[in-house]
Amino acid sequence: MSDIWAGNAHGVLRGLLEEPSNVPDQFVVTDVKDFLFFNPRNPAIIDLPAINVNRGREHGVPAYVYFLEYCTGAKITGWADLIRFIPEERIKELQSVYRDFRDIDLFVGGLSEVKAFGSILGPTFGCLNGIQFHHWKFGDRFYFEHGGESGSFSLEQLNNIRHTLSLANLLCKTTDLEAVQVQPLFKASEHNPKILCSTLPELNYELWREYGPYNKKK
Repeated sequence: MSDIWAGNAHGVLRGLLEEPSNVPDQFVVTDVKDFLFFNPRNPAIIDLPAINVNRGREHGVPAYVYFLEYCTGAKITGWADLIRFIPEERIKELQSVYRDFRDIDLFVGGLSEVKAFGSILGPTFGCLNGIQFHHWKFGDRFYFEHGGESGSFSLEQLNNIRHTLSLANLLCKTTDLEAVQVQPLFKASEHNPKILCSTLPELNYELWREYGPYNKKK
């Protein structure tokens, strides 16, 4: 955040686009665990993972194994059943902390899972995130792809958005980048080449003109 406040947001973005991310694991980096809310005027370590566990307990969130069963259909009847989802070494660590497999907190269990299908999430967190994104999209009547509202886009406007706008396009328009890979969330490669920002398509703003050749006043 200090780099962004110092005006180096573009440099941070270049680093995110060029450098490969670390392999995700169940550990939380010290900067997040101890210093995310650090106040130099009143120094104190605030353990974010511990806060997340306490939040779950205070709100009565069920244990991890019940969400695992809901998301995968796998019936967990003992520690041995978790071997399909959590590495054996990690299960032993959990056994040293929890008396019963049904006590594993959702946050802890979700982080412990083997990541699924090239994702940074395991099957349980992947499932819950998918459900949440579904509710965000279809629970928001102002989501830009929904129709039937007074401010909804026309089909022609929507098609133009879908065919011209992308994350790569957004980065090019809001930074001083000259080129960016087609899929910015993945490293540049033979299958994900960099393209010049100047070659990216432009939105047809005429489609939003109130009066004109695309939307004549009746």
